[in-house]
Amino acid sequence: MMDSLLLYKILKNRTGAEISASGNPAIMSDTLKNNPMNEMKVFGWSKQETTKGKNLFDFSRLVSDGVNAIDYEKQTITVPAKTNNTGYNQTLRDLCPGITPGTYVLSMKRSNPESNRGSYFLEAAKDFLENTPTELTDALLDNHIAWYNNPDSEVENVISEIQIEIGTEATDYEPYTGGQPSPSPDYPQEIVSAGSDGKIGVEVRGKNLFELTGIRDNEYLRIEKIENNTIYARPTNMNAESPGTTNYSNGWVNFSEKIKVISGILYTISLSYKAVQKMMEIEKLDPARILVFKDSENIILNEEIKQEIGKYVDVEIPLLIPDGTDSIYFTITCNNCSVAIKNIQIEEGGYTSYEPYHEPQSLSISTPTGLLAIPVDSDGNYTDANGQQWISDYVDLKRGKYVQNICDLPLKDISLEWYTWGTNANVSNGTGFFAYVTKYARVGNTKALATICRHHIDAWGGRRVGCNADINNSYITISLHTSDLDDASDNTKAIASFKKIVEQTDAHVLYVRAEPIETDLTTEEIQAYKNLVTYAGTTIVENDAECYMEVSAGGGDGLRAKKLALILGE
Repeated sequence: MMDSLLLYKILKNRTGAEISASGNPAIMSDTLKNNPMNEMKVFGWSKQETTKGKNLFDFSRLVSDGVNAIDYEKQTITVPAKTNNTGYNQTLRDLCPGITPGTYVLSMKRSNPESNRGSYFLEAAKDFLENTPTELTDALLDNHIAWYNNPDSEVENVISEIQIEIGTEATDYEPYTGGQPSPSPDYPQEIVSAGSDGKIGVEVRGKNLFELTGIRDNEYLRIEKIENNTIYARPTNMNAESPGTTNYSNGWVNFSEKIKVISGILYTISLSYKAVQKMMEIEKLDPARILVFKDSENIILNEEIKQEIGKYVDVEIPLLIPDGTDSIYFTITCNNCSVAIKNIQIEEGGYTSYEPYHEPQSLSISTPTGLLAIPVDSDGNYTDANGQQWISDYVDLKRGKYVQNICDLPLKDISLEWYTWGTNANVSNGTGFFAYVTKYARVGNTKALATICRHHIDAWGGRRVGCNADINNSYITISLHTSDLDDASDNTKAIASFKKIVEQTDAHVLYVRAEPIETDLTTEEIQAYKNLVTYAGTTIVENDAECYMEVSAGGGDGLRAKKLALILGE
């Protein structure tokens, strides 16, 4: 038989067919050991909360009655335990500016399921039930309203995400924005981008999240040895010469290291379990158990494992991680026999064949201006999992470049000469402003993002409220309602009023550069990237900023990879 070291030297530089993957995580199957990465690109994103203006309930107008507690930052009302309801000092007309009679739906979240579901009109002695269409008359709008708990409940009721909207069905919650869509001058919305804290971490790992370390004894069980991914253990009162006669016939294998997980994600725990030696006085082996904990007190899984003497039983257990859980650990019982437990694997998603744990490799990428992005209809440099195309800043590690495709203009901090087509020039309540941006970066796409309005293709000339960019003449447009301006009596005063909005809201505009800026990565970043290698079997690349990635590396077909792993002891 060929010496394994010699075989490794022969195959060392044969990387096989290229394997590509995309997304986050980017999963490459059938990779070979120690192949370098061929390519790795990390693309940016930008997010901005928008609203339709459907929520008519202005939380900022709430006043505590001294019994309930109001948290304006979190927008919650806390009604104490053993309290029926509180409030009564305000009406819906007080709390919903401009509301008129009609059919409305109330929705909210309650921390106490035992609390009454909704609110209460005092003078009318009528419930305003959540998720129930209610005809609000002038009289009801002028009724004082209260917030429920339950007089028999031992716990408080925290009410959040209060929404009152026109219609017959409750829809997803959105914050109050004056009854008008946002972003707007009155309710600007921040644009948040990937890597805005100045760095993005990338990790290269195998699919198995379980590292066979931290296995420890306890008073009822002894770990005999750990070899070839197998744990051998037996109860402390049992040994080969004298099977136990005490009451302590059970033990458990403790896995002390916590495994990081993501709430709401499906994981699968798999292993093979064999009862090696039964205690002499025990006629029948009870099932062993695997217990999974989300912390030191809370069990989230208690699954039975069949025990068979001298025969491995394969175990595959799906595990959906509960909300609020960021790590788990687990224990396997050892009932009335010595055991062997091998090939323990925890992986995201459904079960796949066993692979050993691999020490993760990491890379930190500097992003001094973040990785910005704008959604576009075509010609994007990547398409996300939802089919949306983006033009984004990105990092190309193969070329060693930090590429900026997006220009971020902080309007109050730069000197732009603003012009207008005239107040109400094309519509009765619309005024458009524009400024040439050639000295910053020529425009490469009509799509733009702004903190005080959404993109709209018809923003030119003030026809529609929104922002846009012009490729041919390289200018940006921001159009607002004329009523947003303090003084629109002439063009000069309108521009001055617009600049005041820009100053007060710290307005930003993002648009696409016609010519990208490329900056070299540092020597340390390039070397760290070159040090990354693949594993035998599955290689997973993921980042901590939810960025889309494109990666590739040399690999081979599945059979070749598995044969190499067996020959080389992987």
